[in-house]
Amino acid sequence: MTIAKDPCQSQQLLIDISNTTLHSAEQLERLQNDNPNLHIELMEDGKLIAISPNRSECVETATAAAEALPPANSSVDDSISSSAYQLPELTPEETARRLAMVERRIERERQEWDSFTPEQKAEHDRQFEELYESLAESRR
Repeated sequence: MTIAKDPCQSQQLLIDISNTTLHSAEQLERLQNDNPNLHIELMEDGKLIAISPNRSECVETATAAAEALPPANSSVDDSISSSAYQLPELTPEETARRLAMVERRIERERQEWDSFTPEQKAEHDRQFEELYESLAESRR
C-alpha cells in the first residue's frame, strides 16, 4: 500500500480493526516491529492509527544523505524543495552506500542511548515531558 508519494509527507490513516484479533500489547508490538516505517497506535475503541514518517525525522535523514552530495558546481542538480534537497537518481550501489551511512548513524544513536544510566534516561524523559507540556500549553 502506498501511503504518500512524498515519503516525508506525514499522513494519518485510521484503520478499523475491531473485527480482527489484534487486541493485545504483544500483537500490537509485533505489528509495530513488522512496520518500522510507520508509527502505529491502537485506540481504546479498537481503531488502529498508522502515521507515516515524522516530517522532521524524514527531513533529518534526507539532510544527512544530502550532506554527502557533491558540491553545487558539479553536474548534480542541487535544487531545493520546501524541506530538503531533492536527491538525484542514484545507482543501486550509491543507494546502498547512503543507506549504510544512515544505518550506522542510527546504530550510533542507539548505542549512545543504551549507554545512558537509568537516571540519565529518566532525566531525558522528564525534560521531554516538560517540553511536550510547554508545547501543548502554547497551542491552547
